[in-house]
Parts: sequence; structure tokens; C-alpha cells
Amino acid sequence: MDREQQAYPTAKEQVSGLLQAFLVLLALPVVGILTLVLIALGGLVYTQLVPVATAVTLIPELKASVRLELYYTLGDRDSGEYLTIDRPAGRTSSKIGGIMDWAHWSRTSLYLTEDRKLAVLGTAYEDYIVDPSNLTIKGLAGRIASERWTYLGAFDGGHSLRFIPVSEQRECNATAMHDEEPYAWAARPQSRQERCRGSELAQ
Repeated sequence: MDREQQAYPTAKEQVSGLLQAFLVLLALPVVGILTLVLIALGGLVYTQLVPVATAVTLIPELKASVRLELYYTLGDRDSGEYLTIDRPAGRTSSKIGGIMDWAHWSRTSLYLTEDRKLAVLGTAYEDYIVDPSNLTIKGLAGRIASERWTYLGAFDGGHSLRFIPVSEQRECNATAMHDEEPYAWAARPQSRQERCRGSELAQ
């Protein structure tokens, strides 16, 4: 008789088993949600650390390489565009751009200035000057003489970003402004137009 009683769980054991099963079922959705959250956070961290697109070009005159990286961003305070200058003496990087849509407005033109600096002209007059001697990148504003600058080429292509040398496309800098004349005071005003379409720029 004792053996037969031991073959069946007691009422207390049955209740305990049902409670454990209930807790497992209750935990499954929580585990699933946590898994999704961790996957989403992992993806978010990845997009903040790894660029979506990267392109590099060499500037022999300055013994430097110039790299443009495009990142996905959160909010509207970060363009997601980062410029890096590498020279034997060191490296400098800076966020550039003011248009929060590099997928359509990624064109960034490079120029060698007469005093051996690097001018960087972006969409909507987001322009910069790079001094390779002290590795600084500063905003370029106000009237500036740019007639003697040498156009080297431009980064363009959004997700398919690449550097397009002057031998492939003529100079062009997008203003992204409808029905407005290019600002006469801006650097290289003759190169400014609303949009730069590759098919229209081929040499």
C-alpha cells in the first residue's frame, strides 16, 4: 500500500508543480521581450560604431589621406558625416555637414588651396578648411578668395559612397535650396547649384 501511495504525487506536490509551470509560462513572454530588446540595443550600438559607408582618397601634395564616413544617427542633431585626415605627423577627425540626409546629399568636394591647405565644401554651404600643418578642421564662413583653388574631386553616392576624381566629373557643390541664386560671397560660387547629378557632370 505504501508503494502505491508513493507512485502518485501528493496534493502539495501537484500544487507546487502547477505553480512552477505557471511561472514558466509567465516568464516566457518576458524572456522573449528581453531578447528582442537586447537584439535591438545590439543593433543600435553597432550602427553607432560602424559606418554604413566609407570612402578614402589620397592627397599626394599634402602627404595625407582623407576619409569620409557615414553613420546612421538618432534625432536631428547629428549629420552622421565624419571626416578624418591622416598624415605621418598624426590624425584628426571631425563631424561635418548640416543636412540630416546624407543618403541623398552626401556630396563633399575637396580642393587644394594656394597655401597648401585642404578646403572641404559640402551641401548647403557646410564648408571647412583643413590645416595639415597643425591638423585642425575649422568651419569656413564669410567671403574668401577661392579662384586659385585646385579642384581635386568629391565624395558622393550615399550608401554607395566613393571618391570621384576631377577626371570623371566636373566641379559641383549642391546648395539644396530651391529657386535661390548661389550666394556670391561663398567659396567657389560658380560651382554652386541646387543639385549635383552625376549624369550631368561626367567629363
